[in-house]
Amino acid sequence: MTFPQAPALPEEFDKLMRRMRLPYMRKAAPDVLATARAQRWDPAEVLRLLIAEEVVGESGRRDHATCALGSGASTPAPASQLPRNASR
Repeated sequence: MTFPQAPALPEEFDKLMRRMRLPYMRKAAPDVLATARAQRWDPAEVLRLLIAEEVVGESGRRDHATCALGSGASTPAPASQLPRNASR
């Protein structure tokens, strides 16, 4: 069984999510919005679901990056946290 494809996001909404760097939310938004319209969801539920999708996607990306570094490695400290007199 195939389902109809969700309509594309409005251009302004897509631009805002690209600018804010929300790739997981942008990917999920067309289906979530189509379902929300069809089922008459509360707007707060739509926002909760889209934000949760972004959080899950970002945490998965971080977990993947941590695994790629190896079990004993940690992420390097940002330059702003390095001592000022550190030798390079």
